[in-house]
Amino acid sequence: DGAAWHDRIREGLETAGAVPHGFPTGEGLRLATGTWPKTGAETAPAAPGIETVLDPLFAAHAPAHDTAATTLRPSDLGGASALPGEAGLDEDAAKRRGTQIHRLLEILPPLPAADRANAARTLLAHGPDAATEDEIALLLAEAEKVLSKPSLAPIFTADALAEVPVSAPLDALGGRRIHGVIDRLIVTPDRVTAIDFKTNAVLPERPEDTPEGLLRQMGAYAHALAAIYPGREIETALLWTRTATLMPLPHALVSAALLRAGQLDAAGAAT
Repeated sequence: DGAAWHDRIREGLETAGAVPHGFPTGEGLRLATGTWPKTGAETAPAAPGIETVLDPLFAAHAPAHDTAATTLRPSDLGGASALPGEAGLDEDAAKRRGTQIHRLLEILPPLPAADRANAARTLLAHGPDAATEDEIALLLAEAEKVLSKPSLAPIFTADALAEVPVSAPLDALGGRRIHGVIDRLIVTPDRVTAIDFKTNAVLPERPEDTPEGLLRQMGAYAHALAAIYPGREIETALLWTRTATLMPLPHALVSAALLRAGQLDAAGAAT
């Protein structure tokens, strides 16, 4: 019990040579070696005439938080994220499907082809957004189409980084900071390539036809990476999973889209 525990501590201290001592909270035992400073009433009074003066900084209030400087997500820079004619799934279902495809393309690449079906079931058949067997078969088929295409193999090697967080302030957005996650990042001594996976059903025929919101997103990644990797060539591309097609995006195209996002943001702030 509590009393027995306290008695054992007291007996141990006394055996070790502890002596009675007055503490601010009451009488107790102190085991001391060496020279200790005096305490309590034995402490010498402070010298008269000495006053501690704090810098005014310690009395100042912290500056108000600038709510206008909220970090932006590259996917929230405005503009459409799909082409006209995109139909079938509602927005929530489309996002769920996109998340599931992204999960497969993140986890399956290093696995032997024979093990991927079981891994897909393990990944997708549980949790609040669990997929049915039929859904898993369709999702796996789309992921396998991407992973089995020889021209896309360099994207899924061990040298490619997966799900890479990136954050940087962007001049094109008036210095506001963006923070996002790049699906695949390939970094070499002279070049950095950012690739984002898109599961849209209606696909553009040319980079110029890409939905504005996706161009702004990739422009944000391009400018953030240019700040993080100065002196290296920055490339961006979209991987359309429906057709297993990699679409490189011209730097001027995504930069112009990012600039449009910045102009709209500035106009909104002005009003």
